[in-house]
Amino acid sequence: MRFYISLLAIFSFFCLYAQDTLVDKYGVVSGVRILEMDSSFISYYGSDTLSKEAILAPKANYILIKQGSNVLSSYSNDTLISKSGNIITCKVLSIEPNVLTYFKHTDHILPLQVLSKDNLLLIKLSDGTSETPNAAIANIPNAFQMGQDDAKTYYKTPGALVFGEFLLGGAHLFTAPIIAGTIIAYTPPKKLENIENPNNLLLNTNPMYKEGYLKTAKKKKRNAATAGFLSGFAAFWGVIIIGLTYFW
Repeated sequence: MRFYISLLAIFSFFCLYAQDTLVDKYGVVSGVRILEMDSSFISYYGSDTLSKEAILAPKANYILIKQGSNVLSSYSNDTLISKSGNIITCKVLSIEPNVLTYFKHTDHILPLQVLSKDNLLLIKLSDGTSETPNAAIANIPNAFQMGQDDAKTYYKTPGALVFGEFLLGGAHLFTAPIIAGTIIAYTPPKKLENIENPNNLLLNTNPMYKEGYLKTAKKKKRNAATAGFLSGFAAFWGVIIIGLTYFW
């Protein structure tokens, strides 16, 4: 009986001091016991169980907070693309002339990774800035034509745009829908990326490729928008003709 009581006491002790985990902006991992959190601050006991003083710190100091099985990340993901085509979603902690250090977690917290920049094609940070360590990628023969060819296959006009043009076509008796449909059709497309495009990376690294891709994408968008508008136009008059035929 005494054995079971002792076992229960040990189990209760470990439950009470079961460690949560904090990872700070430098990638340092600390085992703690979290007490409370709000939108801005976190309070916790440190790993030194002899100290009973709680620590209060801004949540912004940490890139990851793990409380029990719940993981809260307080950072936006950065993206690395390697020469082999692998896409790494992570938090870049430091970028040196030849290497970078990043933090990544999946089901569990992984050690910090150090990667040679020679192995990377693109470093894209969450603030929108990017770096192309291997600038030679910009020197591709026939990049303009390659961009045009890829856009024929991989650029997709948004369905919502085509449907919007259809509605504008149906309201063509008014001047405003005609003007709006024309503006929409001739506005250059903004979203060019398509993860199915094997050369998707070149849109951010090769100006000639992007220029060729955009030229074809503009044409495809205009054609799709025009087709949508004319479909709405035809549907409008089709309804009118049917109505006149059966109810006149």
